[in-house]
Amino acid sequence: MGTYITTSDLIASLSENVLNATADDLNVGTADASVVALAIDNAEGVVDSFLLGFYTFPLTDPTDRIVRFAALDFAVAFLAERHPEYVRNRDSKMGEVRYKRGVETMLRVQQARQRLPDESLVAAPKNIGGIVYNCGPTFMVGSAAGNGCPDV
Repeated sequence: MGTYITTSDLIASLSENVLNATADDLNVGTADASVVALAIDNAEGVVDSFLLGFYTFPLTDPTDRIVRFAALDFAVAFLAERHPEYVRNRDSKMGEVRYKRGVETMLRVQQARQRLPDESLVAAPKNIGGIVYNCGPTFMVGSAAGNGCPDV
């Protein structure tokens, strides 16, 4: 169904009962496929928005584990918003907690504090190597001037 996650992933994450309760608009006892597809599509869009400019699209197959983890968190949060009366009776913070965790995960990836273990970068990080000295103008060369700059 989706690029990163499927209905089966949502069932494994939520349970079939919770998925049915949050995505059954027709009141037939099963999740409405278009509702599930929209939640998955929205979740994947949010994940992609964090990765743009950092990774090459499409991501390699199979989908990176961190991407799947965050996409599931977003999809669960979007489903929880749909029927707050159901969530309120079970776990009133489910959607809020999962959305926050998804954002935190993707921000760590975006800030390079966490890498996607199954993907390759678009380009090497820009902050590799080198030492910068600010010695300023001096009449004497090197540390003999007492400014801490190396002898050249």
